[in-house]
Amino acid sequence: MDKIVHYFKQNKMRTIMLLIIMIVATTLDTLGSVFLTNLTDSIAHESKRLFVIWFMIIVLVSIGRVIFGNLTNYVQETLVEKLSIDLRGDIVQKIVQLSYGDFHNKWSVGDYTSWLTNDIQQIKKNGFFAFCDVCFYVLELVIPTFTLCFYNWSLAVTALLLSLVLLFLPKMVGNMLDSVAKDVTSSNSVFTTAVTSILGGFDTLIFFGKRSVMKSKINEESQNIYLAQSKYSYHNMWVNNIVGAISVLSQISIIGLTGLLAVNKNLSVGSVMSTGSLAAVIFMAMQNITSNIVVIKSTKPVFDKFVLLSANKNVENKQYLNNSQLKVPSLYVKDVALPDSTGSGYWLKPVSFKVVSGTKVLLAGPSGVGKSTLLRIIAGVTTDYEGTIDWNSDSNSYMPLYLPQKPYIFSDTIKFNLTLGAMYPQEIIEGALREVNLLDKIAALPQQMDTMITADGADFSGGERQRLALARALITQPRVLLLDESTSSLDEKLANKIMFKLMSIKDLTMIVVEHKINLEREQQFDQIIQLS
Repeated sequence: MDKIVHYFKQNKMRTIMLLIIMIVATTLDTLGSVFLTNLTDSIAHESKRLFVIWFMIIVLVSIGRVIFGNLTNYVQETLVEKLSIDLRGDIVQKIVQLSYGDFHNKWSVGDYTSWLTNDIQQIKKNGFFAFCDVCFYVLELVIPTFTLCFYNWSLAVTALLLSLVLLFLPKMVGNMLDSVAKDVTSSNSVFTTAVTSILGGFDTLIFFGKRSVMKSKINEESQNIYLAQSKYSYHNMWVNNIVGAISVLSQISIIGLTGLLAVNKNLSVGSVMSTGSLAAVIFMAMQNITSNIVVIKSTKPVFDKFVLLSANKNVENKQYLNNSQLKVPSLYVKDVALPDSTGSGYWLKPVSFKVVSGTKVLLAGPSGVGKSTLLRIIAGVTTDYEGTIDWNSDSNSYMPLYLPQKPYIFSDTIKFNLTLGAMYPQEIIEGALREVNLLDKIAALPQQMDTMITADGADFSGGERQRLALARALITQPRVLLLDESTSSLDEKLANKIMFKLMSIKDLTMIVVEHKINLEREQQFDQIIQLS
C-alpha cells in the first residue's frame, strides 16, 4: 500500500482534484437518498404539489450525480495513466543503473519486457485503480454514515459497528490471494520470455520444417497463464462472496432497525426508504473497500521484484571521450587473464602491453585465443578478469567507445539510430554516412533520415547495419575506439576504405580485432599485439 500511496503523493494536485470531484459526486448521491424521505412522506400525506417538487429535485440531483460520476472516471483515468508513466520511468531508471553483467545475467530481456508491460498493467488495475476505488468508497461510507446521525444516533452506531466487521475481513481472507498473485506475475514473466525465445527462433523452425512447434509452444505457455489467472479469479470470487454476504446482512439490519423506529413513531415512514438506500451505499462501499484492499495487497509481490533492482549497486553512467576533451590517456594492460569456468584453464591467457595515446593497434592471433574477450575486458564489458586495466587517467568516468561485431539496431528512425537522441550538426551526420557509403541510399528513401527501421527486420542488410553502426561511431568523434570485427560483413574494398579513413584520424586511439586482414591493411597499424 505504501508504494501505491507514494505515487499518488508525487501527483498531489491531480489527486486532490480527483478527491474534490469524488466528494461532490458522493454528496449528490447521498442527497438523492435523503430526499427519498421527503418524496415518500409527500405520498403518505397525499400532497401532489410536494411530490412533484421533490421528484424534480431528485431528478436534478441524479443528473448532477451522473455528470460528476463521469467526470470522476475521466480524471481518474488520466491520473492513473500518469502514475503508470511514473512507475515505468522508475523501473527503467533502475534497469539503466544495472551493471552490464547484472543486466544480462540476472534477468532476461523478456523479464524486463514483462515488467514494463504485464506487471505495469497488473499494478495499474489492481493497485492504482483499486486505490482510487478505495478513496471513493471511503467517502461513500463516511458521508452517508454521518447523514444517518440526523435520523437517529442508533442507526449511525449500528452502521459503524457493522462496518468495522467488514473492515477487518481483509486480514482474514487477504492471504488467500497473495500466493496466487505471485503465480500470475511469475507466469506472465515466463510467458514473455518463452514467446520472445520462440519468435526469435522463427528462421530455425523454418529451416528444420518445424513451423507447428511455434504454435504448440505458445499454446502451452498460454495454458499456464490461463491456469494461474483462473486460480486467482477463483480465490477472488470466494473473497467477494464472503464479504458480499456480510454486507447484505448488514444492510438488512439497518432497514430492520429503521422499521422499528418508524413503528415506534421515532421516524417517519419515508425514512425507511432513505435509510435503506443509505445502508445499501454504506455496506456496498465497505464491501468494495475490503475487496479492493485485498486486491491492492496482491500487488506487493510485483513491487517486491522491483526492490531487487534497488538492491544492486548503482553504476556510473560513464562517458567515452570525444574531440572536445583534449587529454587522451594511454592504456596499460598488466597480467590480464580470464580463467574458464573449471578454473584449470583460460579463456584468455595472461597478457601485458601498453598502448600509447593516438596509436592504432591490432590484436592478432589464432581463433579462440581470446582476442574478442580481451577487447571486451578493455571496454569494461567483462569485469570478472584477473590483472589490471589502467587508462592512466585522472577521470573515473572514462570509458572507450566499443563496437561489437553484431551492432544493435533500434526499431526507430535512421536518425535516432545514428544519434541515439543527441543533437549533431547535419553536415557531421552526412559526412559520417558518406564515409561508410550510406548517404546515397538513405537520401533515396522516401522519408530519408526519418525512415523507420526495425531491430531484426530485412530493411537493412548485415553489412549495411555494420556501416550504420560505424557511422554512429564516426558522428560521436571518439578519442578511443574499440572495433571487434566491425567490418566483417563488408566487401574488402569498402572495408579497406573505412579502415583507412579511421587510421588517418591523427588523435584517435584505436584497438582492432580482425580475423581476416590483408597485408596492406595490416601494415597501417602502429602496433600489433600477438596473442597465443
